[in-house]
Amino acid sequence: MTFVYVYMCGRLGNQFFQYWVGKYIAYRLNRELKVFINDGLYIDTNIYNKIGVIRYYDKIVVDNTDHSKGTYYQDINNLEEVIAYHSDTNIPIYINAVHEDYSLIKKYELWVKELYTRSPLQSLVCNYSIVIHLRLGDCANANSNVHNEYMYLAKMIVNKYTLPVIIVAEEVDHYCTKTLYDALVTNIHNNPVTIANNTIEEYQKDFDIISSAKVIVATNSTMSWWAAFLNPLDPDVYIGLSNRQPQPQRNYPLFIKESPKDWRLWNLDNNTWIN
Repeated sequence: MTFVYVYMCGRLGNQFFQYWVGKYIAYRLNRELKVFINDGLYIDTNIYNKIGVIRYYDKIVVDNTDHSKGTYYQDINNLEEVIAYHSDTNIPIYINAVHEDYSLIKKYELWVKELYTRSPLQSLVCNYSIVIHLRLGDCANANSNVHNEYMYLAKMIVNKYTLPVIIVAEEVDHYCTKTLYDALVTNIHNNPVTIANNTIEEYQKDFDIISSAKVIVATNSTMSWWAAFLNPLDPDVYIGLSNRQPQPQRNYPLFIKESPKDWRLWNLDNNTWIN
């Protein structure tokens, strides 16, 4: 058996991009996929059981100079070219890249969504709730603090609905989490507000809550993007974006160019709709 190996890195949102690229190549070439991961995060195959078994590999040593032992990809721009090149070979494929490019997905969108179809054995966590995702690096970074602006967006959206509110935060005791909670409790009278009591490490639980919400308020987190994209309830999605963040962290191509047309994008810098 000749394998496809993927080096997965980053947090859950990054891993979704990396995994599906390796999975699709392995699927088309009828090979087994093995995953190398060094930070302990993974996609929950109980929730997304069509993914199948993910085989984790502890250590992979690649000789980049001897291509008879495998082909090494630092980045991939065209999946079909990779598949065509390897259709008649038996050499291993090594993929080491962070794929945060939705344009790669567009051609295979139905396949990707089918792959991540939620298991019928896993019930939705919060069918009719507003979920506000508070990723602290996006709105509370010392160099790009837009927390007050994000609270304004959250309150504006929550006021549009009569639905319970769940705050999903990286740190439940952080001052930004507490001030957002207090602001919603003080200003919103018809919607019960709770904070998801997950730890900073429980990304899969946070993802599961967001991906089963009816309304999603988020920043430019790739985890939020995937959770909204794969949510089976066709949720109302509101994303707050800011130019104050350093360019590599903004994910503007992903959110502005590649988000579904019915998502609403909000400029946190001047409190106006982008679309």
